[in-house]
Amino acid sequence: MLGFSYTSQKHRRDQTLLTNLSDAIFVLKLHAQGELLNNGLQEKDVQDKREEIIQFLQKLEERVLLLIGELVSDDVEMAFTGLADRFRKYNSADVQDRVAELKRLRKRLSSATELRDRDFQILDGIQSLLESETAEGVRNLYRL
Repeated sequence: MLGFSYTSQKHRRDQTLLTNLSDAIFVLKLHAQGELLNNGLQEKDVQDKREEIIQFLQKLEERVLLLIGELVSDDVEMAFTGLADRFRKYNSADVQDRVAELKRLRKRLSSATELRDRDFQILDGIQSLLESETAEGVRNLYRL
């Protein structure tokens, strides 16, 4: 029963992360397409979602760096463990380059620079990894 409880809690955390990330990416895409007003959103919503993604990316970076031994800290968000592990395993040969890419994306988000297609590809890739992690959590619930 303990395994079910842990798996269930992990799945809920992953699902919450996925929902928040998906919503934030959606708002940024609407902004990039000039569709904010048509969807009842304002510039403040975009700024809020930018900040959410900045925080998300920072937590992911920290967890990845901890996994690869480049960060020693007790203050790392545990909810990002599964995603960080998938991120690391996706192509372990270029983890450093992808972490640097996340840092550059955070910088562009912080400076309110227009996001490029590549930025959205990075965000979509992270969302896809998180979707896989969340789906795995559902499958694990049924295995217990």
